[in-house]
Amino acid sequence: MSKYKPIALVTGASRGFGRAIALELGGAGFRVALVARSRSGLEETARQAEQRGVETLRLPADLSVAAETSSLAEALRAWGGELEVLVNNAGVIAPLGSFLEVRFEDWAASLQTNVEGTARLTHAVLPLLSQARRASIITISSGAAVSDIPGWSAYCTAKAALDRWALVLDAELKETGIRSYSFAPGTIETEMQKSIRSSGVGPARLVSGEVEHLPAEVPAKAVVFLTSPEAEPFAGRHIDIRYPEVRKVLGLPEL
Repeated sequence: MSKYKPIALVTGASRGFGRAIALELGGAGFRVALVARSRSGLEETARQAEQRGVETLRLPADLSVAAETSSLAEALRAWGGELEVLVNNAGVIAPLGSFLEVRFEDWAASLQTNVEGTARLTHAVLPLLSQARRASIITISSGAAVSDIPGWSAYCTAKAALDRWALVLDAELKETGIRSYSFAPGTIETEMQKSIRSSGVGPARLVSGEVEHLPAEVPAKAVVFLTSPEAEPFAGRHIDIRYPEVRKVLGLPEL
């Protein structure tokens, strides 16, 4: 038996939902590898995790840069132990605005970060995940993946692409012991939500702040559930925290 606790790798771990996921996974018994562009944010997440007795590995990186992504896999190998969980949480909502009005370079860069960066990292660490007896890839989706929101064409396109990719990934990998999940966590009070309100672009209830936001810890606990064998019936599906069957499993009240 390995002397190491299993590893969970969380991207976008420097703040908000990513930080909450990292803390909850640490509380569930994982060592947590933290990935984000912000070094200071990673340090704060690591500090909070280590105060709870969680062992962390800080991996500052820009997932849109191929060389930085490949170095992450090497760092994980050097850390030792089995990588059992990958949470693809990193992403950006910008640019917000009409497709004809935003700079196309910004639109394309959004897809490069959200889709290409996520897929590149997953491809790099799949050999490590395949060494575990069972492993989970949890890609954070959004209601935007199944919605037509004027002014959000880059984000909706990216989330729809990631959603389908996560489902195909499950079909390809499930015989290897790796399960893939696409999880929409609902509306959480994060920096992204603040940027939506300040932009004035998007669904009126979000822009006006009328939507009730979940504490980040609630959907983060759902992510922990998705790492368990009991979650396997949800693999290969777009799942949303608003779905009755999901809420029932998590002990959340009906909407």
